[in-house]
Amino acid sequence: MIRLKTSKREPVFFGLAILIMAAAIWFGLSHPVNYSNKERGNISYVSAKVIQVSHEEISRNDEGVHRGVQDLKVRPLEGSHKGETLEAHNILNLEHSIFLRENDRFILCIDESPGGGLLTSVHGYRRSTGIYLAGLLFLAVLILTCGKQGLRSAFGLMFGFVMLIYLSIPMISLGVQPSAAVFASILPILAVSLISLTGFTRKTIVTILSTFVGTLLAALIFRALGALLHISGYNLEDIETLVVVAQKHPIHIRDLLFSGVLISCLGAIMDVAVSVVSGVEEVCKTNHADRNALFRSGLQLGRDATGATVNTLILAFVGTFFVTLFLFHIYDIDYVQLMNMDDISIEIAQALSGATALALTAPITAFIASRLLATREKPPGKARKGKK
Repeated sequence: MIRLKTSKREPVFFGLAILIMAAAIWFGLSHPVNYSNKERGNISYVSAKVIQVSHEEISRNDEGVHRGVQDLKVRPLEGSHKGETLEAHNILNLEHSIFLRENDRFILCIDESPGGGLLTSVHGYRRSTGIYLAGLLFLAVLILTCGKQGLRSAFGLMFGFVMLIYLSIPMISLGVQPSAAVFASILPILAVSLISLTGFTRKTIVTILSTFVGTLLAALIFRALGALLHISGYNLEDIETLVVVAQKHPIHIRDLLFSGVLISCLGAIMDVAVSVVSGVEEVCKTNHADRNALFRSGLQLGRDATGATVNTLILAFVGTFFVTLFLFHIYDIDYVQLMNMDDISIEIAQALSGATALALTAPITAFIASRLLATREKPPGKARKGKK
C-alpha cells in the first residue's frame, strides 16, 4: 500500500487537535454546574499543612489501620483563609483513617457560616502530587519504550480525556442526551488517536470506520440486553442522588448507563480493529493477495486478537466488581437472588455487550480492510506471465 506523505500535514493536524482541545476546555469551564456548593452553603476544600498535633489518642488494629482522635493546628495553603492558623478535630475510624503528623499536607474542609464562624474537618490525604508524579512516570516509560509512537499515543490519550471531561459531561449536564454527547466525543477521539499513530493512510480510515461500527454494535446490543433484563440508568447505586440533581438540571438518567458502556468498550474495540487492519495490511504488502484471501487472513488474525481482548474486557469488568462479589460470597447469597440483582445484571449486560461487539468487530474489520486495502497491482509473477 502506498503511504501518503504526511510531513506537511502533521503540524496542521496536531495544531487543529490542540485547538479542538482548547475549545472543549473553554466550553467546559464556561458551563459550570457547582450543584453541591449551591446546596450545601459556603463549603470549600483547600490544601493545608499540619502545624502542630495538640492532642491525640490513637490505636492501630492488626492490619495497621489507625483509629482514634487528633486535635490539630493547621494552616491553609490556599483560599480566603490562606496563612491563618486554624484548629481541626480529626476523627479516625475504619472508613476514614487519615493519620497526620506535623508538617504533613492534606485536604482541609472549611464550612463557613453566614455569621463568620468556621467548622473545619480533615477531608483526606493530599494525593494530587502523587497522581501527577505517577502520570509523569507513565509518560516517561511510554516514551522510553515506544519512542515517538509513545508520545503520539499519550497525545491521543490526553485528547480523549479532555473531550470526555470538558465536552461530554458538560453537555449532559445541560440536558443533551448522554449517548449523543458521548458519540460527539467518540468520533474526534477516534480520528485524533488513530491519525496520531498511523498517519493519513487508508489503514487509518479503515480502522476508524471499523471501530465506529463496532462501538455502534456494542450500543445496540446493550440496548437490547437492557430491554431484556429491565435495566437502565435507574438501576444505578447513585440513583437517589441523580434524581435529586435531575430536579434542577435536565439530566437524562435513563441514558447515562448506556453512555458509560460506550466509553468502556471503545478502547477494546479499537485494539481489535488496529490488530486486524495492521495484519491485513502486512499480508497485502507481502503476498499481493486478492480480496478473498485478505478477508480469510483477516478472519484468522481477528480470532486471535478477539480471544485475547475478550478475556481482558471480561476480567476488567469482574475486577471492578470483585469486592462486591466477595461480599456476596461471604453473605451466602442464594443463586436465584444473586443472578437477578440489579448490580449483577448490569455488570453482565455490560460485559456481554462489549464482548459480543468485539467478536463481531473482527470479521467486519477484516471485510472492510480486505476491500479498501487490497492492492490493485498484479503480483510480479502474474505480470511476467502475461508478457509471454
